[in-house]
Amino acid sequence: MSAVVSSPFLVCHGAGTMVGSSAADKPSHILVSINGEGYKLLNIETQQCLTSWPVRPNTHITAAAIYNETTKRCIACHDDSTLLFWEVEAPNLTAAAQLQIEGTVHSMHNHHSLNGIILIVTKEGGLVLVNSKTASVVSSHKAPKVKKSKASTVLSVSIVEENSHLFAIVFQLPLTLSTFKIAPTSITPLISEPIQSAAQDNTVSVVSASVSQSYLSVFWSNDILETFEFSAFDVLPVSKHTRSATASGATHQMLNIGSYSVLCSTPRKTLLGSEKKNKTQSKTQSTTDGVNETVRAVVSVWDLKYGTLQSSVDVTSDGDEGKSLRGSSEVVSLCRSKDNGFVIVTLLNEVYACSVFLPSAPSLASILGRLGSSNQDESSAAVTLDVESTLNRLTMNAAVNGLLEVSTVSLEREWTSALEKEKENESSVLQSLLTAADEKSFMKTFNRYAEKQNASTPEESKSTQPNTTSVDLTPVPANASEGDKRRFQKQKAQKKQEQKVLREAKLAKKRQHNLSAYFIGRAMDESLEKGYWGAVSTLLLTDCVSSQSNAQLIPILIENRQLSLLEMVLTHVHDIDESNLVKLLRFFLSGMETSLAEEHIKGKAKEREADPMTIGGIQLEGDTANEAFLYLVLSAPRNDVFLHTALASLTLQETKVLLSYLRKWIIRFSKKHDKQIKLQNKNRHKQRLPSFAQIIDWVSILMDSHFTELILVPDFKPLLLDIQRLIAYQIRYCESVEGLKGCMSHFIHRVEMPAAPIPDYSIEMLQL
Repeated sequence: MSAVVSSPFLVCHGAGTMVGSSAADKPSHILVSINGEGYKLLNIETQQCLTSWPVRPNTHITAAAIYNETTKRCIACHDDSTLLFWEVEAPNLTAAAQLQIEGTVHSMHNHHSLNGIILIVTKEGGLVLVNSKTASVVSSHKAPKVKKSKASTVLSVSIVEENSHLFAIVFQLPLTLSTFKIAPTSITPLISEPIQSAAQDNTVSVVSASVSQSYLSVFWSNDILETFEFSAFDVLPVSKHTRSATASGATHQMLNIGSYSVLCSTPRKTLLGSEKKNKTQSKTQSTTDGVNETVRAVVSVWDLKYGTLQSSVDVTSDGDEGKSLRGSSEVVSLCRSKDNGFVIVTLLNEVYACSVFLPSAPSLASILGRLGSSNQDESSAAVTLDVESTLNRLTMNAAVNGLLEVSTVSLEREWTSALEKEKENESSVLQSLLTAADEKSFMKTFNRYAEKQNASTPEESKSTQPNTTSVDLTPVPANASEGDKRRFQKQKAQKKQEQKVLREAKLAKKRQHNLSAYFIGRAMDESLEKGYWGAVSTLLLTDCVSSQSNAQLIPILIENRQLSLLEMVLTHVHDIDESNLVKLLRFFLSGMETSLAEEHIKGKAKEREADPMTIGGIQLEGDTANEAFLYLVLSAPRNDVFLHTALASLTLQETKVLLSYLRKWIIRFSKKHDKQIKLQNKNRHKQRLPSFAQIIDWVSILMDSHFTELILVPDFKPLLLDIQRLIAYQIRYCESVEGLKGCMSHFIHRVEMPAAPIPDYSIEMLQL
């Protein structure tokens, strides 16, 4: 799977000039700095302004304000070198602390390892560490003094953590890379060397640069995106290999994330050739339902390792707003939200947000990228051909080595195009879900997309459909013979069974969805965050939800006492780990109110009267309402090694309660076989019950994980002796009936008695 960027949506529009945006106190909040207005705390999802701090007239905001998570303070810079510090709760900036530093501020940076210390980088190349709590300078590194003609200007700054060390990578013009080791109390300069590039000559200049843990990327004015393998510990910042790609545009900002780069560029104002101009205008300006849309910028994701374009979307404004701001689409900054869920695109007068999915491992789709795009121009043709030739060479090598059939090469363009189209469509629907006003609109969008996906799935062949031959159930006359009556009853039972099969098949088809795991995961996260329990239920019925991808699924449902949904999780989620099983165990045993459990079981009983296929909410005779929820936990798939570790977290009281409940199951199985227990409930519902083997395993693992406490605490002795007696009885019973195994097998198969073996010496007596 390749990287995907969703369609950006407008977060805010400013009357003044945007300086930049940064992550704020919550995952959905950002802090926006606007010259002429001040600072705004915005909610990305609702596009609402939560708090604003206006500034005095003629105040110049020098750099984008930031929020420090440790000290809970916002930090801004006014008039080149004056720093301001204030709390989010502050109504205005009147009481904000101030600090004057040397030099003109270029940017400010946070990192969790600095514990409230922020890094200030000046345009001259100096670095300053400032304590955001006390508003004081901790350490500084002044830029070297040079002649005015040779003075350098900071282009961009990247913060990289490598091997538990923090580094500041400063790019300066002319293109020089300076590396500094950053500690909470010190700044250590490491290297400062020019970047040697094959793409650089006298006619080419650098536009933007960024660095991540493994890659350094530079975008040149000739539309070449050049990538270097990079390590902050390298002596010289030179490339080990270079790959090129194109992304034309007028202004650019770049953000490296791992082995990917998010690039935002604005369309060029002039294009050569009237044909190109007409083509671009028709592409960047379309009319949909009478609303004019204008392309403000283009956000694209590039794979830095393979030099391939993964995904790209247009940032569009509609209506009169887009017309009034045409020509002011300069890209100011790119940043990520607190939980890295959104990439924030700041233009000169607007702020947009989009979600970016980056796969953890490379795939064939990510290596291929989006080759053969229809909007290529002559400047990109050469680079694309170079990538295509490299791809063909890799493909042929794989074919020679037997890793890929040559016949699949011709199909590559077709399936990559279809895959990319499907991903863009999915991203658009996902964005609509994330911005849904309420649960009703959320479910409407989801169901419409799910039905569309199901309709595009090829129908099953008739041979796979259940046999539904109609049966004439005309009542048998009263004077019918006994044979006719038996035949009628047999036909009636057959018809009833066919109807049951049809119903189950219809239910399974309704639950089946042709949706990706990423789509289901993001939709589930959104539903849990906003409390859309109906949506959670629908998503669980797809059988595509993963507790590993949605780590907060079970904790949130436990916190909100959603018993029906917890039952569905245990039935429809396939990868519940042992720690979550123990969380559920503790909740059902001691954390759940008895009245809530009883109310749930009564509600399920009413549902079962109307629909016999209702699953869950069953209470066996002799069990309490709370214990009825443990059936699915004890019968869930597990790994005994991990369960042993997870059960160690139980308290002594919880261990005693669980052991007593398992003893109850042993007594139950000593009277009836596990199949007999399940058959008692088969006609009323489908209920997953633990087997005798599973109960014995749970007893064994629980006793192993708390062996010392069970031996030393006297209260456990009667319980342990009773369990020992029950197990010994089961062993004696099995041993006593073991001899019947051969006789029962002979009786069931109805074969002749085996002939006795003839010994070497035999005497037979015959009486005539």
